Amino acid sequence: MFHHCKTKEEVKSLYFKLANFLHPDKGGDCYLFSLLKETYEMALELKVSSKSKNSSGKKYETVYDDVLEDEEAIKIIDDIYEYAKAHPKYKTDFLDSVNEFLNDKGYITSSQYNSLVRAFYAFKMNEK
Repeated sequence: MFHHCKTKEEVKSLYFKLANFLHPDKGGDCYLFSLLKETYEMALELKVSSKSKNSSGKKYETVYDDVLEDEEAIKIIDDIYEYAKAHPKYKTDFLDSVNEFLNDKGYITSSQYNSLVRAFYAFKMNEK
């Protein structure tokens, strides 16, 4: 969701818009709000680090220590899309964002994977 933001200010603006819907005091879900906050902090960190330059003036590239490229790890995206088709309440904004990242880069990070798993199971748990 934050991958479309080009500046730190855009990240903050989007966060506050989403927080109005997801904050527990506004009727949102605690778990989803915590995922939003975690994603927001990661997005801010990436926006700040992407502007960092070394002494030669070149931008540093973000390095992901732990990336997932194997089909089994990436299969969760297809599984969640299938689940979302059957459960219209399940919003796929974050999933779409991760899927776009995957299509662009050819991998997902462990943080993205873990966030997908947590959001997916949190939704399934709230369903019962």
